[in-house]
Amino acid sequence: MMEARIRENYQYKDSEELLALRASNDLTDVARRILDEELAARQIAPGEIAAGTQLYADLASVQQEGQAALASIPARFMAKLIDVWGVALIGFGINFLLALMLPLAAADVLFTATVVLFVAYLFAKDGIAGRSLGKRAMGIMVVDADTGKPCSVPKSILRNVLGFFLGFIDALFALGAKRQRLGDMAANTRVINK
Repeated sequence: MMEARIRENYQYKDSEELLALRASNDLTDVARRILDEELAARQIAPGEIAAGTQLYADLASVQQEGQAALASIPARFMAKLIDVWGVALIGFGINFLLALMLPLAAADVLFTATVVLFVAYLFAKDGIAGRSLGKRAMGIMVVDADTGKPCSVPKSILRNVLGFFLGFIDALFALGAKRQRLGDMAANTRVINK
């Protein structure tokens, strides 16, 4: 009875699906035997079966490696904390100390310059060899999803401006299988372990 259900299930799948299934290591001996019988009944040559099985096994391996290379959500979160709070505390701390020694007008100019530099850093930070200070500390980096090269400054600005304006909504998308925020999708980037 179990063999009949397996056989029926295989009959409704196309040959590509069967070859992909054969490449998995999840089949019992009985399921593999029935699968081979179904492929033979479709007149698929043993050489084609072997080549197709190897192709799908290689694809599965590449997909697993790609997922393993993606940076974890906790690492990304910690990098964000370092970038925002760490850089802010250091930058504004130095600003405060200098402001104590400067005339009031100069202190105002210094404060304005610090705010402008901080905002510029937040938007362009991932375009510095693909790694902000927080990402360097966490051992992760932003790369172009197609080429694997470090993120450029324009892509960094695009991904971070969207993150700035969409906030938590943008971050929720990082929980998906590809771990891409909306900003990553728009800039065609991904965050990987380095």
